[in-house]
Amino acid sequence: MKKISLFGSTGSIGKSTLKIIEKYPEKFAIKFLSAFSNIELLINQMKKFKPEFVFVPEDKLEHLKNSVKYDYKIFSGENGLIEAAELDNVDLIVMGISGIAALKPVYAALKKGKKIALANKESIVSGGELIKAYMRNIIPVDSEHSSLYQLINNTDKSKIRNIYLTASGGPFLNKKIDENIRYEDVLKHPIWNMGKKITVDSATMANKALEIIEAFYIFGINPDNIKVIIHPQSIIHSMIEFYDGVFFSQLSNPDMMYPISYALFYPERAPERIIDNTIINNTVLEFKIPDFKKFPFLNIAYDSIKKGKSRTIVFNAANDESVNLFLKKKIDFKDIFIIVNKIYETFNFEKVENFDNIFEIYDRVKENVRKIVGEK
Repeated sequence: MKKISLFGSTGSIGKSTLKIIEKYPEKFAIKFLSAFSNIELLINQMKKFKPEFVFVPEDKLEHLKNSVKYDYKIFSGENGLIEAAELDNVDLIVMGISGIAALKPVYAALKKGKKIALANKESIVSGGELIKAYMRNIIPVDSEHSSLYQLINNTDKSKIRNIYLTASGGPFLNKKIDENIRYEDVLKHPIWNMGKKITVDSATMANKALEIIEAFYIFGINPDNIKVIIHPQSIIHSMIEFYDGVFFSQLSNPDMMYPISYALFYPERAPERIIDNTIINNTVLEFKIPDFKKFPFLNIAYDSIKKGKSRTIVFNAANDESVNLFLKKKIDFKDIFIIVNKIYETFNFEKVENFDNIFEIYDRVKENVRKIVGEK
């Protein structure tokens, strides 16, 4: 039986993970759960799965203690997530926390030799240079990187010419990006049901730009051999091209249950269909070359990898804060492109020596973004 630590149990990745674990109680046991805001849902999860350890912010401690009465230990505070990441007798950590907050616990777990099913882009995009020595212990949970992981693990990597990340193109693939775009339109993804942040990133294709950077660090592929192709149906999640011109691809319906289950059962596979559906009746599979002028973050991704220093961190932080301001309705959708490009073109990039550098740069970039829009 695998013992699982689940970081971000109340988010979309966490809830999907628990659905699978609940279906296979003979194979998985929950050791740890964490939540930052949805404490009521965490309380319900604790009552069902009985974890030995939990994490909540300090202002939620008393409420949790008064609500759940069995014997368990609570982590909290600045170092709580790091302590939780280093727990013994854990077979797999599922990292479903979004944002830069995942970086320190990811690094702490990797240093202890833990296996991580990673659904957090920021820890690799911002911390890739510092954690790349531990990539062998990461099972990616992004649908595209999970797909590539499965393909590359079953072939001779030296025979691969290119890898292809597929992208749906988001809600504005066939629409002009202008001042008339409504907030509601940005959050209506045509295929995927995701959180607000990643939905906005899909609309700008920042999500795919971050995935280019992830692929570079996870698989050690030259950036010139990492390609992006628009595939609106989101049935093919990645492809690899061999030197002889043959392509291999991985197909499934667009649902995060598939990559999550692959990571949970790895190196085996789930014994039955995780979702009772099929792609057989989906007969149309389209492919298009992305418009790099319309979606300039793709260019930034390649540039940040090739030129190095703190560029991937700056891009990630600028996008993060710009999307945050958009979701608060402080800026328009088109402003995200303008602000991120301005930050990227004017920032004084520097070499990253340690994690303190990363967080200092991250905070400085976010402050610069707020200054551009007049926010304190």
